[in-house]
Amino acid sequence: FGFHPCIPQLLSAWHQLQGKTVFMIAPTGFGKTLTFWIPLFASNDRILIIVTPLNILGDKNAQK
Repeated sequence: FGFHPCIPQLLSAWHQLQGKTVFMIAPTGFGKTLTFWIPLFASNDRILIIVTPLNILGDKNAQK
């Protein structure tokens, strides 16, 4: 992807891949989007639910 993930991103992805539920609150620009997409790409049987208070963020996630 052309970037180096930070420790919280790696931990989040690792826990998700272990089958654990992850709840994350992080500031704008942290890299939350890729954090929750990586485990989805790693498995064919996962369901991803994204809750966002802003329509523009929801639209961006849906387009990706």
